[in-house]
Amino acid sequence: SEYSHPSSWKLNIIDSPVVGMSLGRSNSVVSIFKNGRVEIIPNEDGNRITPSYVALLDGTEGKWVAGEVARGQVMRNSERTFFDIQRLIGRRF
Repeated sequence: SEYSHPSSWKLNIIDSPVVGMSLGRSNSVVSIFKNGRVEIIPNEDGNRITPSYVALLDGTEGKWVAGEVARGQVMRNSERTFFDIQRLIGRRF
C-alpha cells in the first residue's frame, strides 16, 4: 500500500471522540480527538502534563496517588514510590 502523508488523511471520518495517552519516562499527557482536532486534557491541578509517578500511601491499605502528589512524597516514601519504570517494561528478572 502507498504511504499517505498525515496532511492528506481524512480525519473527519471519525464520528466519536478518541482518547490518547502518552506515557513518558518523566511526564505523561492525556488528550482527546474530537470535532477534527486534538485537545490536551488538563489534570486535576490544571496542568497539561503530569509527572509519571505513582505511590502507595504509607500506613494505608491499597490507597495510592499519582502525578505531583506522588512526586512530592518521594523523599519520605521512597520505597513505595514508582517512577522511570518504562525502561523496565519487557525485561526479564
